[in-house]
Amino acid sequence: MYPVISPIIGWPIVAALSIAAFVLCDIGIRKKESERSEKQNREVGQTQERRVIEPQKGSLNNVTLQDRKLLLSWALDMQVKHGHEDFKGLLADRASGIPLNELMSKNCSECESPRNQKSKD
Repeated sequence: MYPVISPIIGWPIVAALSIAAFVLCDIGIRKKESERSEKQNREVGQTQERRVIEPQKGSLNNVTLQDRKLLLSWALDMQVKHGHEDFKGLLADRASGIPLNELMSKNCSECESPRNQKSKD
């Protein structure tokens, strides 16, 4: 024998479960549509050429955060090799457009000797 549930309790349970099912289906459909549109946007973005805006020469806007972290590590290495760090000089040289591979061969702004060599002081 199975217990019989009263209609006063049973129908509200059926209604609540039906509403929950419709809401979950709607959420799933919207999520799938948004993933599809993101995928299409990525595909379109890959085929289009990206236009890069060149920053003004000599400004700190063209020194990226990654470059700044690298320059800071070089400045700390200079403290050991050179006796002092030249972070501001490295940053100014990078902002003026000097490539990263030439920065350490340029003269230090404090002692005027090359940054990659030991200081005379």
